[in-house]
Amino acid sequence: MKAQIFILTLLIFIPAMAMADEKELYKPLPPADSAFVRFVNLTDTKADAAKLGDVTIAPGEKAPVSDYVVVKKGKRTFHLGEKTSPVSVEAGQYYTVVVPADGSVTVIQDALIENPAKAVIYFYNLSDSEEGTLVAPTHKTNIFEKVGSMKSESREINAVTFNLQAKAGKDDAGTIEGVNLKRQEGTSVFLTGKKGSYKSFSVQNAVAE
Repeated sequence: MKAQIFILTLLIFIPAMAMADEKELYKPLPPADSAFVRFVNLTDTKADAAKLGDVTIAPGEKAPVSDYVVVKKGKRTFHLGEKTSPVSVEAGQYYTVVVPADGSVTVIQDALIENPAKAVIYFYNLSDSEEGTLVAPTHKTNIFEKVGSMKSESREINAVTFNLQAKAGKDDAGTIEGVNLKRQEGTSVFLTGKKGSYKSFSVQNAVAE
């Protein structure tokens, strides 16, 4: 069993290619002083967009996770409805801002990709459990073990499609089927909820256009 191959990858911004007037055109890279920020909304205000300074972060359409948006480095104020919190971001870094049900704000700095030949998987334990675990059940492999509440871990891994099972301690939080990890891309798995109502979901990391 090659458990070592199960190691993850964070998203890095790669400009998309387009064709116009029979010439290859590339979308411009963000300014050198840019950071990338997304938010996870676990409050009751599901439809509200957040703001970081003067930049709007649109909520996710299928999950409570937005795409990353490009913001200028420095200190900003994060807004979600009436909730506000200071946030400081550094150039070239990726951040996930989490707003749980109690309205507090937690900022998680996401790991950067090191090997572009790999995919990256991120695991966020946003539940009340101090022992978040992510398992590849077919391979009988624990990818992450005992990740604390409101903590995140990531690993680079070979591109592969498999099922993932999240657990909060010994409690099953559901199986996510057919997770497709792609080279040079990141996939995030979230464990949420509290005792008796744990659940999990995944999203493909993306930068908003």
